[in-house]
Amino acid sequence: MTRSIEHPSTAKLNFAALRLFGFAGLIGALVTALVLHPPITSADYAGWAQAFGSIGAILFAVSIASRQRRDTDRRELMLRSSRLAAVRGMTEHAVGVVEGATIALLDRNLAESYVAKHDAALFDEAFRMLQQIPMLELGTVGAVEGVTLIKNGVNAMKAHLATLHQNPPSILQDHAQVAQRASQIQFQMEPGRQKVAAEIIRLLNEFAPMPKAR
Repeated sequence: MTRSIEHPSTAKLNFAALRLFGFAGLIGALVTALVLHPPITSADYAGWAQAFGSIGAILFAVSIASRQRRDTDRRELMLRSSRLAAVRGMTEHAVGVVEGATIALLDRNLAESYVAKHDAALFDEAFRMLQQIPMLELGTVGAVEGVTLIKNGVNAMKAHLATLHQNPPSILQDHAQVAQRASQIQFQMEPGRQKVAAEIIRLLNEFAPMPKAR
């Protein structure tokens, strides 16, 4: 059975409707009491005026608090979205570095020259950028897992190239294995890439308007 996921806007709308229903019930109870026990003296009128005034003040305070909470939630979502967008840029750069190495290693005619001339500093820089990501501030397990997978991929490709650089003849002699290992590293990074992208999409969906019912 497929489990449906409630849109965040739907949940907020349901809560607002429930709160409105509660306020309406309270007002209805007061009106009913007013009809059944109408004020007679000036003191009665003053008491009822004070009761309705208190309710109005409560409703106003609740609306202010609700608006402030919505503004705070929206600012937090915007901050997390901006942070994840920056993370996406760094992870895509790292994936691109590894992807370039994979493409070269898959080509028997390019593999040997690439290993001899590749710049290990590119991998060090990509890993350093990933290390600077504040993992605890990403906000979701999926994003943390995604960044971790990509970091592991960068390290794995760097180690693979270092091994080949120490033993150049193996590049052509065992090219099938060399290419297979490069493909494995690239393949293992892809879920990380997808996890980071999925978290960004999820946050953007929280900004999106609720779909209209047909």
